[in-house]
Amino acid sequence: MHISIAFAVFLLLKLEKGTFFELPGDFKIPSKLWLFFITIVLYGCTEGTFGSFGAIILKNQGLDNSKASLGLSLFWGGIALNRLLFGIFSRKNDLSYLFLFSPLAVAGSLLMLLFASNVNIIVLMMFLIGFFMGSIFPGSIGWGTVEFPTLSVVVSGFLMAANQVGTGIITNVLGSLSDQTNIIFQFLIVCMILICLLLFYLKRNSKIKEAF
Repeated sequence: MHISIAFAVFLLLKLEKGTFFELPGDFKIPSKLWLFFITIVLYGCTEGTFGSFGAIILKNQGLDNSKASLGLSLFWGGIALNRLLFGIFSRKNDLSYLFLFSPLAVAGSLLMLLFASNVNIIVLMMFLIGFFMGSIFPGSIGWGTVEFPTLSVVVSGFLMAANQVGTGIITNVLGSLSDQTNIIFQFLIVCMILICLLLFYLKRNSKIKEAF
C-alpha cells in the first residue's frame, strides 16, 4: 500500500528540465569509450567466473564446502576492502599506477592459485584476487567519466552494461567447463593481461591523473 502511494506521488511530480537530464541530440560513442567497454567486459568475465562458479572451482582445488565458502567470502571481502581503501586514500594520493598494475597482480595471484595445494594459500589467494580486482570496475567508470564529462550518464550506464555482458557471457560459456580448472584459470589470466594492456593504452594522452 505504501509503495503504491509513493509511486503515485512520484508520477505526479514535475521535474524541471535541466541539462543534467539531457543527452546530446546527435552523438556517437567515442572509440576510446569502446576500449573502456571491452576492458569492463573482460573484467565482468572474471568477476562472473568467481561469482557463479567460485565454489565449484575451489572444490576442484581440493577444498571442502566450508573452506570453499570461506574462500569465496574472502574474495568478495577483498573487493569491498579495496574499494573502501581506494576511496579513502585516493583523495590525497596518486593511486593511478596501483590501479593500472592491479590486473597484473590479479594475474599473478591467479597463477599462484592454479598451482597451490595448501588450503591456507588458496584461501589467501582468493582474498588477494578480490582485493586487486576491487578498483578495476569503479576506477574505470570514474576515469571514463573524467575523460568524457559531457557523457557522464552514458559512460556510467555503458560500463555497467559492459560488466553485465561479461558476466552473462562467462555464465553461459563456463557451464560446460566448470570442471576444467586449468583452462578457466588460463583464460582469466589472459583476460587480466589484456585488461592491463588496454588500461596502459588508454592512459596515453588521458586525464587519468584527474581521476585518481
